[in-house]
Amino acid sequence: MKIFKLSGLLGFAMVAALGQTISLASFEDFEGGTTAGWAGGSAPTNVSGGVLGSGKALGLSAINRGLATFNTGSTWSGDYDSAGVTSVSGWFRNDGSGPLELRVVLHGTLGDRFTSSTSLVLAAGSGWTQKTFSLAEADLTQVLGANSYASVYGGVERLMFRHDSGVPDPGGESVTGAFRMDNIQAVPEPATMAAIAMGIATVANRKRKK
Repeated sequence: MKIFKLSGLLGFAMVAALGQTISLASFEDFEGGTTAGWAGGSAPTNVSGGVLGSGKALGLSAINRGLATFNTGSTWSGDYDSAGVTSVSGWFRNDGSGPLELRVVLHGTLGDRFTSSTSLVLAAGSGWTQKTFSLAEADLTQVLGANSYASVYGGVERLMFRHDSGVPDPGGESVTGAFRMDNIQAVPEPATMAAIAMGIATVANRKRKK
């Protein structure tokens, strides 16, 4: 099968999978005016002022408590391994007066939790900043449970973003602060990304020659 046909089929498969389980098509820009299934005690709210200024985003805030949001919907749960999702990226903006240390957390169906070993610091007043969180075993720390990384990675019950300073722990750290997030996206391994990019480039080149 020619590369340009394979690329087209791959794109169709990605779109078809969206809304059913985690896939390389999993993406959220909050333009629908809802929280898109993101929940938690930090009062997640669809707000104006996304990455593009006039768009939408998800806003979170906390007063001396945990600052986090999670999603148990099918778009962000399931078998990350089979889907080829190796990272999650997004745009984040610190709306508080102090720095935040953001981590991603994978929750397993049996209560296990793996979180980023190293936090990604979001300085106060930083403006919109793109962050990419690796989901590789080497970049995560198990903070709850005893089941293997493979079992959790292959069956994620929920995806979470949260502030957790210092040494990673199961519950994060209390803080008074706020942040926004936008354009949350599942990211493939480099080899898959390169294959997709090559397919797109091939299609573009064929169109130019017509």
